[in-house]
Amino acid sequence: MKYIALYFILLLQSASAVNFRIDYSLDTNGFFGTDSNPDVERREAIEAVADFFSEIIQDNFLEIDNSDSQFPQASWTPRLFNPSTGAIINLEDNLVIPANEVIVFVGARDLPNSVVGQAGPAFFSASGFTPWFERIRGRGQSEADSGTASDNTDFALWGGQIAFDTLNANGTVRNWNFSLTQNLSGIDFITVALHEFCHILGIGTADSWDNLINSNDQFLGVASVRSLGENPPIQEVVRGHFADFTNRRLNSVSFGSFGTPHGTFQAAIMRPSLSTTAGRLTVLSDLDLAGLIDVGWKIRVPVAVNGFVLTTTPQTSFSWLTSSFINYQVERSTDLVTYTNLGAEVAGNGSLASIVDNAPPEDRAFYRVRTSPAFPETDSSAVPIPSNLKATDPIDGVYRKIDSKIIQPIECAICDECKGHHHQK
Repeated sequence: MKYIALYFILLLQSASAVNFRIDYSLDTNGFFGTDSNPDVERREAIEAVADFFSEIIQDNFLEIDNSDSQFPQASWTPRLFNPSTGAIINLEDNLVIPANEVIVFVGARDLPNSVVGQAGPAFFSASGFTPWFERIRGRGQSEADSGTASDNTDFALWGGQIAFDTLNANGTVRNWNFSLTQNLSGIDFITVALHEFCHILGIGTADSWDNLINSNDQFLGVASVRSLGENPPIQEVVRGHFADFTNRRLNSVSFGSFGTPHGTFQAAIMRPSLSTTAGRLTVLSDLDLAGLIDVGWKIRVPVAVNGFVLTTTPQTSFSWLTSSFINYQVERSTDLVTYTNLGAEVAGNGSLASIVDNAPPEDRAFYRVRTSPAFPETDSSAVPIPSNLKATDPIDGVYRKIDSKIIQPIECAICDECKGHHHQK
């Protein structure tokens, strides 16, 4: 063969949409320091987790603002569990939540027994007409606000809260590891924060999660089944996690982040118990990512291309580390006009893939790799109220007050026997 060329046709990824903003105003116990004297290491760690989710999540959320003329006589009161006290509190009435923003309130207190973290979505009280309630609940995502919990296939929120533990069960100060890349002495903050963030995002807390669990405690989400190769079992009774068993863990590979390479073998982070590995952090796995996709989030998955290796003797072959939930199709041409598929489409799952051209042309060959998302975005754009709707003509004409469901936060505890992180609702 005299000439070989390889190039890529990559799917276009939209810019990040939802911004997860960390709010320290309820951190009255000073776990993250103060605005005038912040604990830089701790704030950098929680901000890094928020930035991670802001980078991969592509949904678009509408603004919550009762002064909008679309919402006559509208008002609302944001409510949540105070991370520093555990009590339900009301925030200021008619708080404006900008488009594509979710507020995550963080704090810390002495959590009971061996609990090291606690988190969940926030809730609200509101008065007005149906479009106003839909704006708060769905943020423009219609599948997140069907009006009937059992029909919801998506998830939206205005905010959430995470509480971290300050004391061990014996009363001594809890030792946290705030490293962004390594498993060191103490509880890995990044691992716990990633896990608790996923609870805020609906794993174990959203209707769209509950609606995918059958009577045998099996998860039916299409992305999760693709990732594991079977229906993932769900934690019994609580149903807040993928299940864990004594002799069988939900095996997956890491979704590369926080110093742990993509494709590294690990158990899912959203199990009731989390194991640690010396030297590296336990991060989000492909199965955890799949759980978020099945809950309804639109995920931007980075496409791996730098790992491609091409060899030409005696045959032409390619190998590369695939990206989660990306499909790859290698194609061949001799004239850069007509292309034929070289082998079957490869479903990326974080593992190494290879394609061999057993009969390459003798003079020249051009190869290209097409990539496409396994789960393309179908509802990433928020849908506003029709512009021809008059402010004085509400859709249903019924003014009322509602209180949203109070979602109990899910707790995360450490087991003294196995030193893993155990989670309870």
